[in-house]
Amino acid sequence: MRIDLVGVALHLVPPSWRATVRQDLDDEARAQGRGQIWRGAQVVRIAIGLRWTTAGEGAMFDLRSAFRSVWRARWFSAGAAVTFALGIGVNTAVFSSVDRILFRSLPYEQPDELVLLRRCNPDGFCAGSFPAAIAFHGGRRLQTVGEMAAAGLSSTLRQTQVPGELPPLTLTGASANLLRVLGVRPFLGRDVSDEDVRERQMVVLLSYDAWQQRFGAAPDVIGRTLWSSGSTATVIGVLPRGFFPPGWVSGPTWHGLIVEHRGWSTIQPAGAINPPVARLRPGATLEAARAEVTALAAALEAEQTTPPRPGTQLAGVRVDGLERELFSRWRDYAWLVVAAAGLVLLMACANLAGLLLARGRSRERDAALRTALGASAARIIGTSIAETALICLAGAGIAVLVLVWTSQAIAAVLPPLFRQYMTDAIDPRVLLFALAAAFVCAVVAGAWPGARAARLDVVGVLQQGAGRWKRGRLRGGRSLLALETALGVLLVVGAAGAVRSLANYAGEDLGFEPADLYRVAAGATPRLAPAESLARYEQVLDAVLAHPGVIAVAGSDSVVTSPATPMRGFSSDRTIRGGRYEITSGYFGAIGSRLISGREFTEDEVRSRAAVGIVDLAAVRTLWPDRHPTEVPGLQLPIANESPRLIVGVVPNLLEYYGATPTPSLYVPLGADPSAYGPLLIRMAPGVVPSAAALQQTAVGIIGQAAVTITPATEGMDVMLADPRFRAVLLALFAVCALVLAAAGLYALASFEAATRRSEIGVRLALGASARRLRRLILGETLRPVLLGSIVGLVAAYWAASFVQAFWYQVDARDPWTFALAAIVLGATALVAAWLPARRAARTDPAIVLRST
Repeated sequence: MRIDLVGVALHLVPPSWRATVRQDLDDEARAQGRGQIWRGAQVVRIAIGLRWTTAGEGAMFDLRSAFRSVWRARWFSAGAAVTFALGIGVNTAVFSSVDRILFRSLPYEQPDELVLLRRCNPDGFCAGSFPAAIAFHGGRRLQTVGEMAAAGLSSTLRQTQVPGELPPLTLTGASANLLRVLGVRPFLGRDVSDEDVRERQMVVLLSYDAWQQRFGAAPDVIGRTLWSSGSTATVIGVLPRGFFPPGWVSGPTWHGLIVEHRGWSTIQPAGAINPPVARLRPGATLEAARAEVTALAAALEAEQTTPPRPGTQLAGVRVDGLERELFSRWRDYAWLVVAAAGLVLLMACANLAGLLLARGRSRERDAALRTALGASAARIIGTSIAETALICLAGAGIAVLVLVWTSQAIAAVLPPLFRQYMTDAIDPRVLLFALAAAFVCAVVAGAWPGARAARLDVVGVLQQGAGRWKRGRLRGGRSLLALETALGVLLVVGAAGAVRSLANYAGEDLGFEPADLYRVAAGATPRLAPAESLARYEQVLDAVLAHPGVIAVAGSDSVVTSPATPMRGFSSDRTIRGGRYEITSGYFGAIGSRLISGREFTEDEVRSRAAVGIVDLAAVRTLWPDRHPTEVPGLQLPIANESPRLIVGVVPNLLEYYGATPTPSLYVPLGADPSAYGPLLIRMAPGVVPSAAALQQTAVGIIGQAAVTITPATEGMDVMLADPRFRAVLLALFAVCALVLAAAGLYALASFEAATRRSEIGVRLALGASARRLRRLILGETLRPVLLGSIVGLVAAYWAASFVQAFWYQVDARDPWTFALAAIVLGATALVAAWLPARRAARTDPAIVLRST
């Protein structure tokens, strides 16, 4: 059987050209003596050229046609672009905030080989300190893990010698080998050298953004001097763009690394450091590294001759992949934000599809004419997608411009984590995301109306006459409206839960009154013996109390109202996880706390270091679960290796921040076990701010050189509200966008159906139907998909509750009142959106309608 290769190949040629191509090639083949294979190859070559040319010409024609169509309906296009900009803008902003956390690789060489070492207890809680002995000896005794580097503590330096002339630079302390371990080369300048380490030079590597913004990208920044209190540092390099240290930056701003050679910076064999990073040696596995590091910790523990200091315990060392663990605490949080933003984008696409469906019904005659003149179904759909793409691109452009203009305002409401790693709105990855999202939405939203237009009854539409729409409902529009409503219910439920959670955080009883309460700390104080430190601390307390405006002074070895770790555990009983604090008499009255039962320490008890104690509610529940707090004063608290303490009072749990989990606390008289003393709390008269200069003078006069810092007690607590506040603001914004999109879609659908049923409405009015009855009829039919979508949304919200429960504070994610509120809000929005078209339709003049029919 002989195959006609030319005939098969001709199927690649456009139909209108096949006869001409075959005739020309037959003539040329006879003249040159060519065979069938040559003619088939020539047909394929010509077909590719023709297809490319005709496709290009057709695409350009369709694009010009789409542009003219969008421009003729510019008000409709502008409205559609603005509503779409809501969805794409939200998603672009979210992507710029979570890109580095979720989607980008860490900015280090082969980050999958890097591991993070931490010290964790059996419950999974990992401490912020790590035994330096493992990092010091690990490089020599470990075969699976290379040298270790650490980063974490922050320092502030100035660009000039004059304090306050320019904002300070916030620098993250790092070990000298950090960049070497990470495999990172400075963008400008050099890395830390062995000479810097030997001479203990304090050196700085600026971040790329700090070099650009604070130093104007000056190439001579290398060698410049930065100042801190009593010391200087030299800039030796600029870090690559996008670099950040392998740890959690403590503040919202970060300007670079500093190697200051204070203890852990050079990793000494004693003490504690921040959790270090290391690189696996070639061929080593994570499991082998875990086993070897655990064995090293056990060996070093056996070699110890003295009890380990706090933070240097060797038990519970973990080794995990850095890329997985660095942002593990926030990945679920970030995915929640991404999922909520995705719902808004899906609503925007559904809304756009509904608007285009309605507009497509008004242009059915144009689509029928194009089909009658030979346009294929693919051509009709492609034109619809092209029109939608122009609208989506315009919406994406609007969104990006708004993000550029409002980037600082957006950064202000972001929690510190997202603010640190937020990407610019004009970053190529962000712009590419916006374009990709716009393209996907254009295909999704434009294909459906295009497919509907391609399946038109051409003869029936053309017989209706120009300017007359086909009667009937908008098929597919109600399904889209139900989908929008379901997504809107999900977002409103989430917003309601986030707002209630924030209210629970902000309204929580901290156990004390932070207003007009200030923390005072004296930095760079001289090292004194414990007894001398206690004596001078008590002198400072008496002197500060005499300052104008000071109502009360409270002293302790660890400030209870701050996130500072207590100096001592609750007791030698390691099963009780809590803290012990040394406090002055009148401490709880000074900080605005109340006594649940019993009394505070007397001055005589503090002066004599009496064996008395005060416990909080968490301690009562742990030690005496069967006792009421009022029954605890007068009980003896036995403590191993100590004399029993008489409990004289019970106080509320003092929370260092909103949402903190209370732990058992034992308060004993100041000086019971003298150590180091520094911070204190002062209660000021309402509206009076403590004088830093006066407190500085007092501190210098008693303890010598000291740099006094004054911090409102509310400062750290406001920071802890950043995450719940951000969730509430963000989800509330998403919910507002959802309501706007749902209202726009419903209004468009109701207006369209009212217009297509104009004749029916006129007949009903002519036959005696009242305007009220017509409004009720139109509202009922329009709101039916809203009811269906609300039910679907509530079911979906009930199912999703198990995933979002971890983000709500003292709020049941399946609270029926929250669900009812979401349904009411969506229903009210839908009612308002549908009322206007129904009201306008009920005012139709039947005489005018019947004359025009």
